[in-house]
Amino acid sequence: MDSGKFYFISDDFFEKFNGLGLLINKEMIDGKPHGRPCYYAFKNIDSDIYWMIPISSKIEKYQKEYKKSIDKYSVCDGISFGYILGDKKAFLIQNMFPVIDKYITNIYIDKNKSAPCLFHPSYNQS
Repeated sequence: MDSGKFYFISDDFFEKFNGLGLLINKEMIDGKPHGRPCYYAFKNIDSDIYWMIPISSKIEKYQKEYKKSIDKYSVCDGISFGYILGDKKAFLIQNMFPVIDKYITNIYIDKNKSAPCLFHPSYNQS
């Protein structure tokens, strides 16, 4: 596993740690599970733990939270924005969690390039 890439987490992880404040693994849309979210990973230097940052496509929702924090505190260190495959996404730093590699199922692949998806930062956060 490489730091700085996007991965998927196994259902086993979410079942084992259910109720401990993790975001939902698979949203229900029209009564059916809607794909698993991906997570941006970086490795803890001193251990075998990876920190996973949830990625969300709910831009409007998180831009409102971002603005609210900026208005109140002049800073927002819990949400950032960037692009994955040309689409703007919210990086939910406030919801990151640790995981070991046995719970990581696979890497997020760009089907058009047959290569791992890459992160493209957004310099305008709002």
